[in-house]
Amino acid sequence: MKSKLSKSQIKETLQLLGADKVIFKKTGIIEFKRSYFYRHGDSPEKYWEKISAKLPEAKLHRCRDEFKQWPQTSYFIVEFTL
Repeated sequence: MKSKLSKSQIKETLQLLGADKVIFKKTGIIEFKRSYFYRHGDSPEKYWEKISAKLPEAKLHRCRDEFKQWPQTSYFIVEFTL
């Protein structure tokens, strides 16, 4: 991770954008996870737009929608590097 921000600063920024979970992988990928029950027009791409606006040095790795039937939790997932 080449960012000037510390992990705690990155995590705090992502939580302000709505992250339920922030995972820092050994490969340098940061995973943003936002749980949902109803989509209400949201998508992982919309969260990527918010992330890239707050962290302009971020480079997208992958966006995906991890849908699971209730009672399991569904997630919007954005994976990126800094």
